[in-house]
Amino acid sequence: MKRKSVENTRSYFKFITLLLLLSFPFAAISKEDISQRKVISYVDTSLSNSQKYVLRVDDKPFYMINVQVRFDKLRYRWGWDMATCEKLLEQTVPLGFNTLSIPIHWVEVEPEKDKFDWSTLDLYLGMAQKYNFKVELLWFGQNSGGHVQWLKPDQLRTPNYVMYSPKAGDFESFSTKGSSKETTSDYIIRRDISDYTLDLEDKKLRAREAFVLNRVMRHIAQWDIENGLKHTVIGIQLNNEVRSFPSSTIVEYMNELGRGVKESPYSVWTRMNCTFADLYSVLYSNEQLRSTTGTYIDFVGIDNYCSTPEAMDNYINSMRTCIPYMGKNYRMIMEAGAEMSNIAQLQLAALSGNIAFDYYELCGPDGRGIFVKDESMHFRPRSKYIEEDVKLVNTMLNGVMTDIALNSNGYGLFVHNWRGESLMPTIGVEDISFKPSYINSQALTIIRGADEIILTTTKGGVFSWNESLEIASANQGYLDANNLWTNEKNIKLHADKKRRTISVTLAAGQTARLLRKTSQPQPATIYPAELANFGGGVSIEADIENGIGFSGNGYLNFPLAGGYAEWTKVDGRQGGEKTIRIRYANATKVNGNPWIVVNGEKKRINLPITGAWNKYQYISIKVKLNQGTNNIIRLETTWNGAGHIDELQLME
Repeated sequence: MKRKSVENTRSYFKFITLLLLLSFPFAAISKEDISQRKVISYVDTSLSNSQKYVLRVDDKPFYMINVQVRFDKLRYRWGWDMATCEKLLEQTVPLGFNTLSIPIHWVEVEPEKDKFDWSTLDLYLGMAQKYNFKVELLWFGQNSGGHVQWLKPDQLRTPNYVMYSPKAGDFESFSTKGSSKETTSDYIIRRDISDYTLDLEDKKLRAREAFVLNRVMRHIAQWDIENGLKHTVIGIQLNNEVRSFPSSTIVEYMNELGRGVKESPYSVWTRMNCTFADLYSVLYSNEQLRSTTGTYIDFVGIDNYCSTPEAMDNYINSMRTCIPYMGKNYRMIMEAGAEMSNIAQLQLAALSGNIAFDYYELCGPDGRGIFVKDESMHFRPRSKYIEEDVKLVNTMLNGVMTDIALNSNGYGLFVHNWRGESLMPTIGVEDISFKPSYINSQALTIIRGADEIILTTTKGGVFSWNESLEIASANQGYLDANNLWTNEKNIKLHADKKRRTISVTLAAGQTARLLRKTSQPQPATIYPAELANFGGGVSIEADIENGIGFSGNGYLNFPLAGGYAEWTKVDGRQGGEKTIRIRYANATKVNGNPWIVVNGEKKRINLPITGAWNKYQYISIKVKLNQGTNNIIRLETTWNGAGHIDELQLME
């Protein structure tokens, strides 16, 4: 699809932020900070020119290909020096990650109250920037898994004024065993939970941690200025698997920390990671906050691990389903153990469920790394197999990063062999099929424009399609840093006259572009169904068990009768006769027959059976629209329903 002009989401975000600042001034921010504020990154939930919510860095779509690097554990558990840590990053570069998730601990930036030390933070940022990685900082404050954990055998992750214990803790297990009743704090300790749990309802503690994190962001802003304005830091995780309190209390506390990030000169997206036990309640609480007063927590995700080999089948499936579609939450698996032999394939399984993915970890004593400790106490790749697979998948993703960021699986893109364990062909968008050359070879089909289709694969295979697709030419090449295609060579197409199909074979790591003979109609404006006003038994759903196919955050499920959806302020541009399209799925045994009402004019339309709930198609309708946005389009069911309605499109 042709890229239309994107709404100025960044400007809108700045405007809203300024309004909030005027109403709720943050104590740590000066007028100078406000005037100099820069929005480096954010989550775009506008669905303007995108099929799903989009991470944006410097206003450009960004798909994180990230791995967590536990410098803290490498240095303080294994005793590595920074030269060894840097060597690890050097060997990571060829694997194709674009982002490092790096913990920074409260005590590392504020060893004593109001005495800040930026040396560790600067060291990590400088090393990441040297090797052209973006950084998502993991702010490890006072709650990791329900309590304050240990950084070193003799040092907690918080300064002594926040939490002090004269007795060293059980560093090996990071538990609270061996804790002392002499533990003291300037803040409220919840000894009914543990000797190392601080009270999240303590407003004094909340304000202090938010102040410190705000100071961190102010320093990052200055560091960025002094180091070339490359915007290395693009996101902040707020503490780690926070628990031991009601979800509403957790979200309220973390929201204040997020405010410290947003109301700084260096504003980036903020996120929370949860276990399965806490995800739904924390996510729900944050979306409730978003829909009322607003939230400074951009998204909530999950740490998803597999405990036993017997659970692997369910684990693969969970890559697509572990995070519900809820509100305006961007969906992400924030930790997945790299000790799994199929970890690279699991990344694409997550993509097939429109879920972003973060490896845990690069290397470390947790035993989940892509690299493991060798006999010299340094490191080696866990296996050639996993190292090569990670590189192949990441290389493919980097080559089509913009399109992955913007498009939903089953709509603008399709992940072939998403489980990574089959030699059977899979049929995706535009009925394009892919037959893998190897059992774990995966591939992507991307509908990139009115006349352009991208095919790419990890380990190779055969793409094929019906001759009715009318492909004029195929060439091998790549998309450059500006997302523009560069031809390398033409590719010969193979015709099977008996089956009336065309095919092309791609080797490992190759990308091809198909050009159609005739450009396909493209929408001028898209109106997602889930953003319409609806009622009468209509509900938002996002069933992915039968396959992805919808855009955005779900679709509208209509009852047989009584349901309605209404789109207001539809832009008729210059007015007059226009073509609108409804994207829908209908797996019932009868055609849907809803009414469409355009500015009061009512007529019956027919929605033929599509054959499956994950198979969507379009119905085109001629309508008369007023000039400008003074238009209302309404869909009503009186009998036979309307199936699943995904979106309304105003065509060019």
